[in-house]
Amino acid sequence: MKTHDLKIRPVWFRLQREGLKPFEVRRDDRDFQVGDRLLLREITEGLMPEYTGQTLLVEVTCALDDSVPGIQRGYVLLGTRHVEGHQS
Repeated sequence: MKTHDLKIRPVWFRLQREGLKPFEVRRDDRDFQVGDRLLLREITEGLMPEYTGQTLLVEVTCALDDSVPGIQRGYVLLGTRHVEGHQS
């Protein structure tokens, strides 16, 4: 199990935090696996994004790559669920 440190834009961070977006679409460049954790770190919008200090820890529940029709080559669709006790 790995923990991947990932940047996330405010609109997607809010939807993840509220449970309205239980998935992430990411470049398939980190060998994501079921059981891995994603430390989602909110960044500001703009040309020079900065971290806001808000984080959310989620666990990968499924990982679908470009072998699945509809998923673009080089990307992965990760199902996620919140890890209890972590949100800042």
